Amino acid sequence: MGQTTQSVHDTFGEQLPNSLVAVMDIMGFSSVLEQNPNCLDLLTLGTGVVACMTSAKHGRNYIGKVDLKKLGLTHSTIEKAKLRIVVFQFSDTVVFALPKTSPCCMEDAVAFFDTVAWAVSTFLDRGLPVQCQIEFGNSWINRANNLFLGIPFLAAHQKASNLGFSGIVISDAAMNAICKTNADPPGIDLAFQRKLCRYVGVERISVPSKNGKYDPSYCLDWLRFRYGGGEEVDRQYLVEQFTAFSKSLSDSVIKKIENTEWLIQQFRAHAKRFQEEEQLLEAARIPIQQGKASTTKKRITSTKQNKSKQTRRRKTQSKSK
Repeated sequence: MGQTTQSVHDTFGEQLPNSLVAVMDIMGFSSVLEQNPNCLDLLTLGTGVVACMTSAKHGRNYIGKVDLKKLGLTHSTIEKAKLRIVVFQFSDTVVFALPKTSPCCMEDAVAFFDTVAWAVSTFLDRGLPVQCQIEFGNSWINRANNLFLGIPFLAAHQKASNLGFSGIVISDAAMNAICKTNADPPGIDLAFQRKLCRYVGVERISVPSKNGKYDPSYCLDWLRFRYGGGEEVDRQYLVEQFTAFSKSLSDSVIKKIENTEWLIQQFRAHAKRFQEEEQLLEAARIPIQQGKASTTKKRITSTKQNKSKQTRRRKTQSKSK
């Protein structure tokens, strides 16, 4: 008998063409292992990682403050797209991949961002802050042997480990692929890109690296995908999570906490500005709608009056005859 498609994939692996690939590195993981050498501590740590992975793979998020209606999406379309996401883990590195079906596919982008943001949030809650980089390209996987190969993985792993904060960065190549049109030659759908920025929380921000340099990058506001919008994430919360599992509060850790807090403040400022702009647009839209309704009502009234006058005129003419 011939092998099934699944068995062939299990034996030889499978291609993931044109895929979004996110690589998450747990910050200070080696320090955690050094500070927790006994088996009981390692069991606690391992249980926490497994819980995070389970949540990332199977958890259903509330989508936080992301307005799906504005994007023309529903929870069911997001959950359907999530079923295609594959997840791998190698020690302190977690990989998410989603084969891209078509250009400007909003449900794919939101489903992938939601899964990655949810994972970042869950790991942080467990005292395991992560650095995450999203890339795009062709990959090869073997699920049975937990193998993941490809240039996107290498690029994302290298860039994620160089970030000077906990959060999510989207490469220009990945952003361009997400927003690419079907036109010939292909271009960038700017309207689609604006929707991602306004309603999903993708921001162009100069972010700090480990060497202190600031590079303009697309960042994902993971707080928008957090239940309640992450209002409880403040300086004290970050210090507690960054120093969990007996991690020391060194100068480098303090700097990463400060960078993370600064980035969160940028996200909140942008979200507030967009909300105010939406309120102004809505306030301007109401008088226009009221004006249109009033004009329509006047037209209907005028039409009725004209018809009434014509009816009376015909009756008068009929009587005079």
